[in-house]
Amino acid sequence: MNVSIDALDAEADRLCAIVEAHAEGLRSGSLGKRFLLDGVTFKLFARGRNMVYQLTLQDQWFLKVLRRPSPEVIDRERAGARTVRAALLDHPQYAGSRVIRVRDAPAYVLSSQVPGRPLNKIMTVDAWLPQRAAALDPAFVRLGEVLATLHANAARATDAPSASTQPFGHIRDLIEHNPADPMTDPLRRWYQRQHRTDGGTGFIHGNFRFDNILSSPTQTAFLDFENSGTGSPYQDLSRPVADLLLTSLLVMYPCTHSQRWTHAFLKGYAGVRPYDAEILWDFVCARLARYYFESRGKPFWRLSVRGIPVVRRRLHTLLKEAITPGGIIGERVFSLRS
Repeated sequence: MNVSIDALDAEADRLCAIVEAHAEGLRSGSLGKRFLLDGVTFKLFARGRNMVYQLTLQDQWFLKVLRRPSPEVIDRERAGARTVRAALLDHPQYAGSRVIRVRDAPAYVLSSQVPGRPLNKIMTVDAWLPQRAAALDPAFVRLGEVLATLHANAARATDAPSASTQPFGHIRDLIEHNPADPMTDPLRRWYQRQHRTDGGTGFIHGNFRFDNILSSPTQTAFLDFENSGTGSPYQDLSRPVADLLLTSLLVMYPCTHSQRWTHAFLKGYAGVRPYDAEILWDFVCARLARYYFESRGKPFWRLSVRGIPVVRRRLHTLLKEAITPGGIIGERVFSLRS
């Protein structure tokens, strides 16, 4: 049923009043995992830096309550909701939330539910079934097209806050402040040779992970704008490429699908907006380097991608090959430099 915007707005008004009346309990999670407030069903969906609830009234909604209110996060959430909607308003393959409310005090985001399933879950299941895996090819083309449209249409969002993601600045800090190991000097030389600016005047999502992307048979949607703002579009573009590349580290996974999906994603993007393959590869390497540093202190049973265990020695080999000039990873596997 296609509910009118007026009806959704009225429902959002009612939900906002309930949230604000019970803000402290929602922020702390003290109300339980499933409960009723003024006739509305609340179900705790995720607990972490934020409390995320699924709300059911006439329609389905998602509520994110910041456990530690942050004006910067709220500014990025508001800018993301506004800018993404404006940039993709007429795109037939984008299905973002029709109503989003962002509030400063108490700090929360309320959004109407959109169709689709998280792309990371689809990939984990469908990769094992050849017919369903092949059906994801157009989904990745569509994802590239929609992301490129966002970057093209919001390219001069100069009034937006800066995106919080700073991959090259983060890598510099990790190189300098982590204990040395055999990869430290090669990474330092790579950084000195290949580092890029994290800044930019274009608008980016800022945390373009597969669990922040919903996919349905004909449309895609983006979630979670708390990292959004101005920055380099290669931050967004590199995240799916790096995540797909990391599937080669898994104990067991049909990696040929990941290679094909990478090509589909980049083909979709390039059909709308050109990109520089050399710059993209540098951003991909920065993401791989960050994963390497973050994995060093983890025991082997906690080292995984999308819940599937990783072979640690494969990570060392992948990163070494990725940062080597002329290495086959970029040249032959994904053809990013072609």
